[in-house]
Amino acid sequence: MSDRETSPYRRIAELERENAALRAAYSKLETDLMDEVDDLEFENAGLRVELEQQAICNGAGASRELALRSTITELQRENAALRAAIDAARKEKT
Repeated sequence: MSDRETSPYRRIAELERENAALRAAYSKLETDLMDEVDDLEFENAGLRVELEQQAICNGAGASRELALRSTITELQRENAALRAAIDAARKEKT
């Protein structure tokens, strides 16, 4: 076979290697993101407990409680955004 006839096969092999490398990189990224989500969920839960305990211990007024609930809501929103990003990344993978 001439180089012209084998050239497409070489290109296919190159693309397959590149695809495998991209899949490996994507898998690592997905794992890293899942680890980050787990860490944030753990931190979020800890912060929620801490904020609730502070509100109880300090006898916080309505404005303090509202600020704490706002912080909890913000953490939940960030958590939801991270989950959405992970779900989107998973959908792109399939």
